[in-house]
Amino acid sequence: MDVTFTGCNNVPCETHVGNAYEVAVVFKPSTSHQALRLEIIVLHNGANNPIIDQEVPDSAVVGGQQYTLGYTIRMTDFFLGQATLAFRLFGGDIQEVCFIVGLQVSQP
Repeated sequence: MDVTFTGCNNVPCETHVGNAYEVAVVFKPSTSHQALRLEIIVLHNGANNPIIDQEVPDSAVVGGQQYTLGYTIRMTDFFLGQATLAFRLFGGDIQEVCFIVGLQVSQP
C-alpha cells in the first residue's frame, strides 16, 4: 500500500482552512469485491466527524490486482488545531485499507 497526501511532507500534516487536499492510496485488495465502501473520519476534540461513508461508484475490484483511489478533502475551521484523519476502505465486511494521519489545521 502506498499513500500520498498532497502538501504533506511531515507528520502532523500542516493543513489550512479552505484548502483542498488530495488523499490517494494505491492498494491490492485481498479478494475480489463487487463494490467498495469508503469511510473517512476526522477525529477532533474527542469526537468522530464523518466526512464520507458511502459506496464508491464503479468500484468492483479483483483480488491481487493494483488499484488507486483518490479523494479530495477540504479543511474547515471546525477542525482548527490538532486532528486525526482516519481513512478506511471496505469490500463487504472486509477492511482492505486502513491508515491514520495526524493533522495540524490552521488559518491560512
